Amino acid sequence: MKRNLIHYIGLCMVVLYIISVRFYDVNVISTIFITIFTMVGGIAIWIQLKGERDIKEAEFLMNYHASFVSNMAFTSIQKKLEDYAKGACSADVIRNIERQDLINYLVYLKGLAALINKGVLHLRTIDDMYSYRFFLAVNNPVVQELELVPDAQYYKGCYTLHKAWKKYKLTKGLTVLQEETCLEKVECYNQYANETW
Repeated sequence: MKRNLIHYIGLCMVVLYIISVRFYDVNVISTIFITIFTMVGGIAIWIQLKGERDIKEAEFLMNYHASFVSNMAFTSIQKKLEDYAKGACSADVIRNIERQDLINYLVYLKGLAALINKGVLHLRTIDDMYSYRFFLAVNNPVVQELELVPDAQYYKGCYTLHKAWKKYKLTKGLTVLQEETCLEKVECYNQYANETW
């Protein structure tokens, strides 16, 4: 669609140029049209690059998602976090998660923070696909107790991403999962959520 529009605009410009040359000074008309063609060409290049970037971003997100769902430890942790959030299991179920698996899960989520911070990904792009997993983990009081608070310095990405993502969701009128046990309620939140990279 965009490519057809650019072709149509280009064709119109050529026709206008041919008609204008018959009635006006060739040098002035040529300068005007060269400037316009240069701007249209620049816009066309920008549209092409943006389209390629969007495709690469979508491919990355699908691969990132596939690596999550193919990791049995991650899907098991998510199921336990969901059960806990629904009141279907006790805090002991979360406490009995293998610590290294929980760390890996959190580091996986923390990786999104680095990508957001570098401008590789945008919250509007990842919100629908990843916010459930992210807030399910970081707003879980047992996960906070086990990892996010005692080792907060190693999870700065989770804190900074939480702050940015929560703000994004609230400005869009979206709910934040497990708001009642929100990460921002922990004592060290402001210390780590406000850090710059």
